[in-house]
Amino acid sequence: MKNFAFLSCFIFAFAANAQFKTLEPGDTAPVFNLKNIDGQMISPEDYPDAKGFIVVFTANTCPVAKLYEDRLIALGEKYNSGSYPLLAINANIPGLLGGDSYENMQERAKEKGFSFPYLLDEGQIVTDQYGARVTPHVFLLKKEGAEFKVVYTGAIDNDTENVNPQKTLYVEDAIAALEAGKKIEVPTTKAIGCTVKRTGIEGNEYEKQMALHAQRKSITVDQAILDSYTGSYEFKSGSTMIVESKDGQIFTQYSGQPPVEFFAESKEVFFPKQFPLTITFNKDAQGNIKSLTLQRGGKKMEAVKVK
Repeated sequence: MKNFAFLSCFIFAFAANAQFKTLEPGDTAPVFNLKNIDGQMISPEDYPDAKGFIVVFTANTCPVAKLYEDRLIALGEKYNSGSYPLLAINANIPGLLGGDSYENMQERAKEKGFSFPYLLDEGQIVTDQYGARVTPHVFLLKKEGAEFKVVYTGAIDNDTENVNPQKTLYVEDAIAALEAGKKIEVPTTKAIGCTVKRTGIEGNEYEKQMALHAQRKSITVDQAILDSYTGSYEFKSGSTMIVESKDGQIFTQYSGQPPVEFFAESKEVFFPKQFPLTITFNKDAQGNIKSLTLQRGGKKMEAVKVK
């Protein structure tokens, strides 16, 4: 399978008021490559025959998400062997609530008998990129050439408690319209569920972080120091990031993705202009670069330098 960028997902164009932008019908959906509960990396690119995808942001700990688990299983069984496979992504920060860890995901999937991939979104990168706000939150994607377009977003149906036999099946109706070559009558609904659990990056707190981030100043760092940071870094999940230096700047890149430029705040600390993210390069006792740490809000991820 291909390795796709997840760092570049941090550099997402947010609305001018520094709030998360939720993808809407007509928007191009970013491609992702995330770790499944079986340890394999899963990407939409792995389904060449798919016409699109049902991407569902869900969680282990949300009561509303739990109410929808059997319906997700039914959707998976109905569409996974066809044109619109279901890909579920845990939207919550794993360490914030005890029940949303990778191990808990594996246990829940086994207990319920999930018939679809259940993916770990380290650092909530894809969750933020799609702008998922609650669990569950659905994005129905349609493949158009080399891109995936959002054609429906919102709720799975209009019956959270699953007690109305006459419920409106928004996702299934949208897929039926696509298959029939017709217009989707209801392309957007309000997703009902638990607020996605983020670490200090919602509402006023997020605005404060963006305001502080806008005040960050860059400095010039000697090219020899920048060159010492270049190499390949591997995260615990197995994902790899390449760091390069050029013309007094640091660039990060994943396979098949454009480079992302970072600016020096100090000799060891770097940041992108568009998002409150920090990369810190760490040294061993001998002064050699041993790892880097990505930090956003209260979330940190370390990657070890492998070459």
